[in-house]
Amino acid sequence: MDIRAYEFGREMQAWSELLGEGSLNKAIEEYSNGLGINAPYNASNDCVKRGYVDAEAGIDSPYHQERKSWDSF
Repeated sequence: MDIRAYEFGREMQAWSELLGEGSLNKAIEEYSNGLGINAPYNASNDCVKRGYVDAEAGIDSPYHQERKSWDSF
C-alpha cells in the first residue's frame, strides 16, 4: 500500500466535493491546474482510487487517525 497515494486519493475526494464534479479524474485535473503543478499520482493508481472511495464512503483513514493532510507529495 502506498500510503501517500492513498491519502492523496482522500484529499482528491474533498476536492471533488468542493468543485461539485464528483469525479476523481476531474478533481486531479482541477488540483493540478489550481496549483500549477503536475499531480503526483493519476486516477488509475489503485491506492489513490481506494483512498477516494474510502473518503467518499466516510471511512476514516487507517493511516492518519488525527485527520492530518500530507504537506507535500
